[in-house]
Amino acid sequence: MKTIEMIYRVTCRYCRQAFGLMEELRRSNEKYEKIEIRFLDTERDRELLAGRKFTYVPCFYIDGEMVMEGVPTKEKIEAVFIQALQDTESRERRDRTCNKLLREEIMLALGCTEPGTIAYAAACAKEILGDIPEYMEIWVSGQYIKKCKKCNYTQHRKPEGGSRSCLLRNRGGKSKTQTGGTEHTNRQ
Repeated sequence: MKTIEMIYRVTCRYCRQAFGLMEELRRSNEKYEKIEIRFLDTERDRELLAGRKFTYVPCFYIDGEMVMEGVPTKEKIEAVFIQALQDTESRERRDRTCNKLLREEIMLALGCTEPGTIAYAAACAKEILGDIPEYMEIWVSGQYIKKCKKCNYTQHRKPEGGSRSCLLRNRGGKSKTQTGGTEHTNRQ
């Protein structure tokens, strides 16, 4: 949630009025109670106020941007509260949208070439070494793993698709065969 910063002066009557209006608004609406407010005194917090340009107090900032300055009214302070909440709601809406797109993208990523390329690399290793390797370590990107996971190449819908295709191809495969409709040739 966005934090509201209120700049005030202890001797300012408008600042005291703003404190009272904020308290009244917070008691009247549950959402307003959750808003975090940071209070900065013009005398005590001079270092923190460096770079802030304001003429009157009280002055309200959200994310380093001034949103209200001067004589407070209930409507003006409520507008500050609403802005802080809207920023939070829009960020939450954006996050939900991004998460939804990521879930859909990951679930719809279908492909059969990725396990095939792992199998081809395993078959090449077998041919180059002249025997089945005792150990193989496969390094691939997250995209590669995602696509192997959703592929039916090895008759499995499990994350092991890539490693199973490597094992099968390493045991009996040759690098010069057709896989998935594309002919692979050994280019050494």
